[in-house]
Amino acid sequence: MGTEVGKILVPSGVTFCGSVGFFGNGLISGLLRGSVFAQGRLEVAEEGAVVGPVEAENLQVAGEILGDVFVTGILRVMATGRIKGRITTALLSLDDGGAIDGSCSIQSSEKI
Repeated sequence: MGTEVGKILVPSGVTFCGSVGFFGNGLISGLLRGSVFAQGRLEVAEEGAVVGPVEAENLQVAGEILGDVFVTGILRVMATGRIKGRITTALLSLDDGGAIDGSCSIQSSEKI
């Protein structure tokens, strides 16, 4: 996952309540209370947090998510990242120090 982000959804210091859906790339640096649906890559910055369910193609978490997570591609939990909830993803990368509190299901689209 690169560092380029096309949209800033919730900037640092801002709290947003409601549902967000978008195509492309997004960044959450503030607090989002509600659901997120991203057809693209979503990054939750170290100072960012989501309270609610998250669905994305690719997700990088350096902040905190309190809610269920569904990722069709790669979920990367950085060293400062925290997820509390049920996780379903195709691929998981968990950096040293990153934390998951809940269940995790790895589901590949490939048939064995």
